[in-house]
Amino acid sequence: MKSKRASLVCAGVLAVFTLLSSSSPASAASQSFCSNSACDGADPISSGCSADAITAATLDGVEDGEPFKIELRYSPSCRSAWARGTGPRRSATIFIHRVEGKPLEIHSAKLTASSGGSYRNWTDMVDDAGSKAIACYKYTDSSTACTDRY
Repeated sequence: MKSKRASLVCAGVLAVFTLLSSSSPASAASQSFCSNSACDGADPISSGCSADAITAATLDGVEDGEPFKIELRYSPSCRSAWARGTGPRRSATIFIHRVEGKPLEIHSAKLTASSGGSYRNWTDMVDDAGSKAIACYKYTDSSTACTDRY
């Protein structure tokens, strides 16, 4: 009788452990909370869209002898895009610009301080389902560098 009870307790503990491990924070983070037009203007991190994101296009450049990088990020599950950039100057602006398909839309963000003395940030998202977008880095009033369309 004791061995049967011990077996049942072990089986119960194993079942609870299996249930808890299958709902890990990683699987919860990969769930997105928006898609398509519901993602317009949403943050890619807090929405969960960054979990499956790819870098669809990248542009590396030089600003006053210092390197900068602009990336066009895309989430297949959210079908939305955003810009992510790093550079030497807080005054630089990055933006995502929907250029084909649906009505044009732009979201922008100023770079903010990060480790290593550089600045980085990302924009809110644009719905990219059936559209094309570009990511751009504006480092002076007249100088802007953009990625390829995706």
